[in-house]
Amino acid sequence: MSFLKSVEDSSTTVLRALLAQYKSNPQQYDLEETDIYGNTPLLKACYLGRRDHVDLLLKRGANLKAMNYLGQNALTLATYCGSLDVVRLLLRFRSYTDFNKSSIVPALCVACLRRNHTLINYFRRFPSSEEELTTAHGMTPAQISECVEVCDKVYGRQSSQGASSSGAAYRMR
Repeated sequence: MSFLKSVEDSSTTVLRALLAQYKSNPQQYDLEETDIYGNTPLLKACYLGRRDHVDLLLKRGANLKAMNYLGQNALTLATYCGSLDVVRLLLRFRSYTDFNKSSIVPALCVACLRRNHTLINYFRRFPSSEEELTTAHGMTPAQISECVEVCDKVYGRQSSQGASSSGAAYRMR
């Protein structure tokens, strides 16, 4: 079994066993193997919100600077999943600013897109320049929130996170 498969299968026991084997013979296993989207085991664990797997992989030396083929890093994938626990764990090992500089969509923008108010409020605590919070497409968190609201109105969707209809999920300070 591979690291990716153990993460996909949510098998902490198998992942621990593979990591123990990797420690004694790192040439035999590829800790940075990728799936068809370029996700490493660490990125996949973040996407799935598997905190224990993320912790084990980080302790064994998984590349925290890895990005998939879509330009997503560990923090943006954990944010997409909505896992505050994984987000907090990742930020113990790498700065919020450094994560944002390496992704085409900053984590706060992902939280706005997902209307995850818990993560929006959490990320707003970190000092950031407007440039750091702008996507590769030139959009700010406030613009993303406004687009989400317009799409919800056009397509008649309700917010899954209970956002108010009186304004964007994110407002500039």
